[in-house]
Amino acid sequence: MGTLAGRGTLEECAWAVGHYINIEEHIVEALMGSEQTKEELLHLCKAVYYTRMRIAEIYLKLNGLSIENSIVRNYWCVLKHFLSVQVHLQELSSMLERDGLTELSKEVAGLYKETVKLRKLFIDILKKATQQGEGNE
Repeated sequence: MGTLAGRGTLEECAWAVGHYINIEEHIVEALMGSEQTKEELLHLCKAVYYTRMRIAEIYLKLNGLSIENSIVRNYWCVLKHFLSVQVHLQELSSMLERDGLTELSKEVAGLYKETVKLRKLFIDILKKATQQGEGNE
């Protein structure tokens, strides 16, 4: 199965997953410093995780992939890290620009573009593996 949506839709969905990953990271950071709200934050983190996974499943479907495939399931974490680093690089580039470090901002923006290319290459590799019947159970 090929890509089911346009490039803009795929990128927006990728950003949504990446931002949910960041939300989880921030909740975990908050957990480390808060005894009073630990239980509530644990429940919130779990809810965020399940919401992220639902968005991730949509993202995978838009790319013609299924989390039910064992190859996709086994390599989801790699894809998750691509999405997360993409968001972090965009934020870093913006922060560097804000701090007047324009050349470094441009360098990080280039790394962002390279990360997007690598993520797309990784998805193509997953598609090829799943189209060859690997990982179907």
